[in-house]
Amino acid sequence: MVGSGWKCQDHLAIMGNCTSNSVRNFRRTSLVIACSALLCSCCLVPDKNPNPTTFEEYLYQAGDKAHCFFTIERTPFDSLTPWSYMDFQGTPCPESVDGIIKILRKKLKGVQIIRSTEDPVVIHVIDASLQQIDHYVMERRTSIHFTGIAYELPTVVGRNLNYEMYAGSRGSNLYAFNDYTTRLDVDAQDQQVRWILTMSLPLSSYRRILWIAWTSRTANNFQTLVQYTGQMP
Repeated sequence: MVGSGWKCQDHLAIMGNCTSNSVRNFRRTSLVIACSALLCSCCLVPDKNPNPTTFEEYLYQAGDKAHCFFTIERTPFDSLTPWSYMDFQGTPCPESVDGIIKILRKKLKGVQIIRSTEDPVVIHVIDASLQQIDHYVMERRTSIHFTGIAYELPTVVGRNLNYEMYAGSRGSNLYAFNDYTTRLDVDAQDQQVRWILTMSLPLSSYRRILWIAWTSRTANNFQTLVQYTGQMP
């Protein structure tokens, strides 16, 4: 019985040692797994900015800082305008129009940045591929006398040129940003379409992005949709 008792104690001691070793090994293994998971998460999860500053948001910020305005001319094909999806967070907003132009020209590829000669506080942002179109509508000239709301102006200009131009908006909300209230009085003689769409807007109360135009190919020609952003509330 004594021998049997010693064997039982020895057995219990061995079990205790095994249990202690198992606990220690388990803790070590758990720690290794946790550290490995942490390292993997740091390596595999991309460092994405959860709150990027979009191109349009940057223009609003830059416009407020330099007291300038923008028009945007682009194609409707998103793959051709990757600059519109760039993250502008952290991009400086100089207090001068020349400074803003310099930054945009450096950051945006395949884009023409043109300062208006008629009104130097207006900057035109133009997808360069559009300027390869023969008789691109925004660079055509016409004469027009128009009194009415901003939403109607593109259609009247297009009718003058026998070209399909109209006002509207892109996206799920058909009425987003369309300007049905601003009244314009346009008297233009042999002026570019780009300037006709801009010249009579009340800049002191209008949004920093004055309008966005999308030009796309049709079966026989091109068409352009112009979206006025409207006055500040």
